[in-house]
Amino acid sequence: MYTGISAARSFGSIGQPQVVDQPAAVLPRVTGITMRTTGNSAAVNCCAICPVALGVGSGGMAANGIELRATIEGHRAGFEYDFVRTRRNSMWERRAGAWEELEFQPMGQHDDHHDADECLRIRAKRIYVVDRPGWHVATPIAAGTVLRGVAGGTAHADATDIVLRLSFAEWVIARHRGEGIPWRRLTQPGSTVWRSITWLRRNGTGQFVLDAARSRIGAGVLSAATLRSAPA
Repeated sequence: MYTGISAARSFGSIGQPQVVDQPAAVLPRVTGITMRTTGNSAAVNCCAICPVALGVGSGGMAANGIELRATIEGHRAGFEYDFVRTRRNSMWERRAGAWEELEFQPMGQHDDHHDADECLRIRAKRIYVVDRPGWHVATPIAAGTVLRGVAGGTAHADATDIVLRLSFAEWVIARHRGEGIPWRRLTQPGSTVWRSITWLRRNGTGQFVLDAARSRIGAGVLSAATLRSAPA
């Protein structure tokens, strides 16, 4: 948060510098960010893809749903807001009992490609974002379907398990073009972190079904070492 005053110099009639106090840019404050992973996205969440189902197996898909809500204090007309998200991720498959890593990307991967998942107009002092990491296909998934990861990894037709794991860092920024305030962070990148695990297993008829007992979504971090280790 940027508050207080800044000193600007001017020159008096005798040519001596005079210090003039002028207000510095005062930014709104994020007083809290909460996560929801049950039920549906909030009724007041105006994101373009809302409403969405939250939790493991979001809406019957091979994906998990989460909603983040940021509470803003000190908003004034003209301020714009945005959620920014980065991630690290891996994808593994098991074939004939052996695990193989299909892809890995370190933390810092850009994961904020559009605003369709965000409600950035202040509503009761809040803004919202949703995400549904995983595969946006209904389960069970037909035998022979080719599943790809975030970074181009491709599973084989004879895989018995496929696991997509992601770790996210999320923060809020704001700007005010009328007051000449560029985008500035209201929260730090490491202050809001969450993770998602989507685990698919082959059933007796060759279809992929979601293994809900091994899938997860919620607060916390998946380290690079965890993502690079075979699922357990």
